Amino acid sequence: MKKEPETKLHQPLVEAMERYLQEGVYPLHTPGHKGGRGMAEPLRSLLGDRALKMDVSLMAELDDIHAPSGCIAAAQQAAAELYGSDAAFLAVNGTTGAIHAMLMTALRPGDKVLVPRNSHRSVTGGLILADAVPVYAAPPYLPEWGLQGQLTPDQAAQAFARHPDLKAVVLTSPNYFGMAADVRAIADIAHAHGAVLLVDEAHGPHLGFHEELPPSALQCGADMAAQSTHKILGAMTQCSLLHVRGERIDLHHAADVMSLLTTTSPNYLLMGSIDAARAQLAADGHGMMSRALAAADRLRESLTGLAGLRVLTEADVAGRAGVTALDRTKVTLHLDRTDVTGIELGERLREAGLAVELVDPRNVLFLVTYADAGAEWPAVCGRIRRVLEALPAWQEERDTARNAAPNDTAAARHDTAAAPSLPLTEAVLPLRQVFYGATEPVPLDEAAGRICGETVSFYPPGIPVILPGERFTEEIIAWCQARKAAGLPVSGPADTTLATVRVLRETQDGAR
Repeated sequence: MKKEPETKLHQPLVEAMERYLQEGVYPLHTPGHKGGRGMAEPLRSLLGDRALKMDVSLMAELDDIHAPSGCIAAAQQAAAELYGSDAAFLAVNGTTGAIHAMLMTALRPGDKVLVPRNSHRSVTGGLILADAVPVYAAPPYLPEWGLQGQLTPDQAAQAFARHPDLKAVVLTSPNYFGMAADVRAIADIAHAHGAVLLVDEAHGPHLGFHEELPPSALQCGADMAAQSTHKILGAMTQCSLLHVRGERIDLHHAADVMSLLTTTSPNYLLMGSIDAARAQLAADGHGMMSRALAAADRLRESLTGLAGLRVLTEADVAGRAGVTALDRTKVTLHLDRTDVTGIELGERLREAGLAVELVDPRNVLFLVTYADAGAEWPAVCGRIRRVLEALPAWQEERDTARNAAPNDTAAARHDTAAAPSLPLTEAVLPLRQVFYGATEPVPLDEAAGRICGETVSFYPPGIPVILPGERFTEEIIAWCQARKAAGLPVSGPADTTLATVRVLRETQDGAR
């Protein structure tokens, strides 16, 4: 992977956009706001005239993402060279779209693919689009942290022993909490069986640019990797990259699939921000990651010495539950030794003007990047610590209020026990068949035994609890009710209150 500093931030797409702006062309084409002239306030002022003038349609000098030969082609080639892939594609539908394309490229209808059961819901969408058959494996659980680990090489080998016709393995590495899988070992196992390794690397576009970070998926032998350029690097929200290696993957087919799934009117501000983020990384990737690591270490220091609170370290997870390393720019604060839930602490931090990346019943996740290395960061760390130092007094106030109103919502959320490992159930029907099948709503507490007709996730992290085609069990129903009572937002079902869920409709004789 290229790490040497560039003499200049060469950004072929951004430079082409700048030249176009300087020409002062009057737009007799879409979009209808005509360079911001017709944009309503206050959005026009918020975005600014220069940015709005770059919200343009496909101009010849700005290339075509569906048949790139100019500045977009150059931007994609620069990304491929930086990361060591054979081809890189700008993905403007986020890593969700890149994952969909990854699965559709690597698989054919009916192909089997090994999928960790804690994969992001975008993998489910890709399986439906590809009409592929998932073979699920449950990664080991870390009960003292309330977190899932990673698929292990042994689990992968066992899956191939049971299903020698597996065509691919999907990994999520690193996961939301920065825990990296043994990507290299699992890549070797997949390749030995003629299968490919597909990595959801949404949380790892920065890996491989510093010796204190885990290696990247491509460095470890992955055939395809989807990265969220916006999550850790300097791109705008919704911006990602899809990387492909051509030894086992048809590069032309990958391009066709990306074209199929990409809008014909991509936003140039989004695409340009991917090019700019790539250029930053090429010029100073090691320095950026050094600053991110230093900022994360400073935050960890500010979280130490507080009663009842623990911070996840590599020593806690490396060599356990399939985890080989920890990206320590993800700072996980565990509250299992306190009388506070992660949801409650997240709310307390937000009241103090601090918004965190993720909360669950027992954890709060702080995401730290190179952008946190500025002059305000020490003060931010101090504000976080002050909130935590005030927790005992707040707990006392909360408990007094709870005693006065024992049935209130806050009490119910607090009294919800930390959920155990994600419950598993049987897959009765193929995802795609159920996706196109007729469904009907039923009360959640009456759904046991019925076949689920939708995806139910709690977001973040967006890991499905139950998928279309799987059977509801009492354990899954209780798990969902506990998560909902804890205040975690629901994602996927038509009824996000989870009062009802959609199940496959049954006729009077039981046929579907």
